[in-house]
Amino acid sequence: MKKTWLCLLITLLVLFCLPLSAGADDSSGDTGSGELPDWYVTDPNSFEDFHNDINDPRLIDQADLLTPEQEAQIEARLDQVREATQQDIVIFTDTTSYGMDNELYEMDFYVYNGYGLGPNFDGLILFINMDPDNREMVSTAFGKTRDVFDAANSNMLDDILYDHLVEQEYFEAFLSWSFGVENMLKYGIVDLPAWCGAYLSSGQVLYPSGVRLINEVGGISESDTQRILERLSDLSVKYQTEVVVYLTDKYYDLSHVGSDALPVAEGGPRGEDSEEIEANRYLDTFWAVEGYGYSEDHRGILLGIFVDESSLYNIQVRMYGSGAAGKAKELSDSSEKRLESVTLLNLGEGNYAYNVNRYLDFLGSYMKTGHVPHSWFVRGLWALACAFVGLLTGRFSTERAIRKNNVVREETRADVNLISDSFRVLWSRNVLLGTRVEKRYIPKPSESSSSTRSSSGSRSHYSSNSRSSSGRSGSTSRRKF
Repeated sequence: MKKTWLCLLITLLVLFCLPLSAGADDSSGDTGSGELPDWYVTDPNSFEDFHNDINDPRLIDQADLLTPEQEAQIEARLDQVREATQQDIVIFTDTTSYGMDNELYEMDFYVYNGYGLGPNFDGLILFINMDPDNREMVSTAFGKTRDVFDAANSNMLDDILYDHLVEQEYFEAFLSWSFGVENMLKYGIVDLPAWCGAYLSSGQVLYPSGVRLINEVGGISESDTQRILERLSDLSVKYQTEVVVYLTDKYYDLSHVGSDALPVAEGGPRGEDSEEIEANRYLDTFWAVEGYGYSEDHRGILLGIFVDESSLYNIQVRMYGSGAAGKAKELSDSSEKRLESVTLLNLGEGNYAYNVNRYLDFLGSYMKTGHVPHSWFVRGLWALACAFVGLLTGRFSTERAIRKNNVVREETRADVNLISDSFRVLWSRNVLLGTRVEKRYIPKPSESSSSTRSSSGSRSHYSSNSRSSSGRSGSTSRRKF
């Protein structure tokens, strides 16, 4: 009887422990499900870092987003970036992360498959999870790639991807992303203006000599463009001073590129606020890189019109060298602001040709006489103001004279208000004719706030302390789409 009870007790213990041991085996991969991809290392402690063959594919399209022809083009493009930068670039797509967090799944894929160059596995991987319930793009940088993969650059790369992914333009997304990554790895910045990229890659200028109107925003007809070019040429030749107009949709922070790679012209004071300083430095770099200017001091005047997507405008006028020829000297602050203000008059309607021609009218007067005249609009306002003040003054003076000559009360005797045998007045009083109250609003001081905006309308989450189950750290940016 005792043996029977003992056998029954042992049987119950065995049956009770089996589910526990099975559960322990499933949790070793921390995937949230029993299914794992073939490449996944179930025991990270037994994994040894290795570098795979560089001929292995860097595009792994498990989600089947591209055609075979498109895959071949992207694969070739990733090879070009790796050879040019000596850093590994990988694109990985899938329809699931097997219950794991997308960031952890991406990092494990990169490490367990031996991607990365050098002892620190330098490189960047992009993971696109097409799971409808967990759709996300995740990018992680390893090794020295982390030095340039900061919050600003990672967000720019995500902006490039987001705009294409939401339109299901996967080939365009990966191709544009690869060019942004190459810029980031070479020059420290994702988004470069065309003239800057051309200069850095070839050492040659983008715009040929004599092109003094650079329009990157459109809005000027061919006939107006030709007319403006003729006016720019006439002023430049007549006064031996290069006159250039540059219209662009934004300015870039080129400080990461370095002064050794990009020259910067001396354009006078840089401005007071950070936005003006950044815009002026951008124009100074543009002037120097494109080689504008007369004589050894590269004498000239540059108008920069920055148009952003919210229809706000930043107008900057820069003078280089020893000033313009003729009677013009260095631009004073007031003259520079006047040239900028006349250019803003009709800019909000997108009539760029009108504004540029208006600017050239006032600039021509400055180069001829040495000062910037006020606009006819301002002159008209001054005339009206002077006329109005004159009318008010005349009316006030007339009424005052009339009041002094008024007889308040008719009196037949002249000495009725005098004390007898003296010149003392019998009585007097003060009469309040009117009052005036002035009100002035003084705003309360408030703390200034700054905000960062993304062109895509969606923000990335950036983290620099990510860690995979293999123990290798990286910097990660992720965004839903």
